[in-house]
Amino acid sequence: MKLVLDTNILISALVFSGVAADILEEAVRYHELFISQGIIDEFIRILCKKLKVPRTSALEYANFLRSGFHFVTPDTKLPILCRDPNDNHLLQLCEYVTADCMITGDKDLLVLRKYKQTDIIDMRTFRSNTGREKS
Repeated sequence: MKLVLDTNILISALVFSGVAADILEEAVRYHELFISQGIIDEFIRILCKKLKVPRTSALEYANFLRSGFHFVTPDTKLPILCRDPNDNHLLQLCEYVTADCMITGDKDLLVLRKYKQTDIIDMRTFRSNTGREKS
């Protein structure tokens, strides 16, 4: 399955433990993961500004993501659909790679439920849909 993980899932997976970390591990093992510069930039910004992670560490995390994901640069038109315009780049990536699913915790994205061929779901829905729910 082709997956896009929103920045909030990536940060939760790498900084905290729990469902997000399990999903990242599963996604790396069983699915194709896609990432863009927009996600990487947001990831570094949040780590440094909100979580006070040193920039060198944030860049190391970003390099880890680049090595485990297909890094792509969408050249399609940016959709103008999200309540938060900063989320439109995620929809662009999903469309460009024909992602099956985007996993997010962002309510502005979850309210869409689907964008073109991509289902937009939260972590727990993904876990229950893949049959790998942990108790």
